[in-house]
Amino acid sequence: MMDTLKLRNHNIAYYTLLALLTIDSAIRNSQVLYPIYQMFEQAVIILIVVLMLGVICTARMKKVQFVLLMIMEMFGVLIYLKLGRMFFLYLINILFFCADKDIEKTGRIMLRILSGIFSFNIICTVYFWIFDRSKLYIRTSILEPRPQLDLSCGGHPNHAACLFVFITCIFFYLHIEELKKRYFIGLILMTIIMYIIIGSEALFVIFLLPIIWNFKDNKTVMTVLRKIVKYGIPIILAVSLILMWSSYIPGLSNVAEWMNNVSSGRFGLSIEAMNRYPLTFLGANTEFGHLQIRGEDIYVYADNAYVYMLINAGIIYLVFLGVILFLTAQTLEIKEIVIILVYLGYGLAESNILSFTCIFPLIVAVHSRWGQKIKSTLKS
Repeated sequence: MMDTLKLRNHNIAYYTLLALLTIDSAIRNSQVLYPIYQMFEQAVIILIVVLMLGVICTARMKKVQFVLLMIMEMFGVLIYLKLGRMFFLYLINILFFCADKDIEKTGRIMLRILSGIFSFNIICTVYFWIFDRSKLYIRTSILEPRPQLDLSCGGHPNHAACLFVFITCIFFYLHIEELKKRYFIGLILMTIIMYIIIGSEALFVIFLLPIIWNFKDNKTVMTVLRKIVKYGIPIILAVSLILMWSSYIPGLSNVAEWMNNVSSGRFGLSIEAMNRYPLTFLGANTEFGHLQIRGEDIYVYADNAYVYMLINAGIIYLVFLGVILFLTAQTLEIKEIVIILVYLGYGLAESNILSFTCIFPLIVAVHSRWGQKIKSTLKS
């Protein structure tokens, strides 16, 4: 009886923690909701910490699992003490305890929250467009005259793109068996419309969903894609660095210029960031944005997530993600491979894959590898 009650309390604490972290992440991408949220933000953070402790205290763990958790929590505490960032602690507690949870329930919770806030943002955008356009953030691209509307998503069109991409990924995971081909046609058209409105090239990573799914019965292709997932982090990091530094490689300068233009200057910005800041293991408070350098106003940012981890978030994230994907690749289902490849591909163009808006593919990966194993271990 006590064990059943403890397990029930653990599950309640876990799903509540997941919901709050998803709300916290998504609501920061709402220019209407976030100012209201800021009035309660400290109370929410305290509640999140209490829930994390509740999840740990009510969990059933073997000694080895507990020691591993404490080692990872120690790194999270070190990052917090150094930089004041809590994300690694949040990430550890969600991923470590997700294996024996209902993955579809997890997906539904995140989908409802993310799609709810995204829908609210769109409604606000329509309202402002009709009644007060001065409240809308309309960005003119650095390399293109085309305006980019942010859909009331916190001051930048890429925030709207992030929500759209990962809402689509979760929906795909939950309903792919029920979807007809016309859904993918609709998805492609919707993505193109979104691109016309907000101008974020990162949206096109969604095209990987129908493309890869079309090869789901091709064993050779799926074997190759599974290998890409398994070695994805080192492969993509290497490709990112080669592309960024291709302007210094004989014969590749034209390719580098073309890639920089296609990516709206992202590669050039990442090179500037790499030249300016050293590598960091636990993370660093690197300065991004418009900087005064030798009397010139220069914009510095690392849009590539893997470069961003090297100089800002910390190499620890590259190691952590690399280990997860290496250990889980062989147990992934096809639909899980698809959304993880979207996650990895999105990171090539944007730095914000380290947020709870984007975290569902990692939860899926961990669940696929250790879900049944933990259940059987705990029963024995």
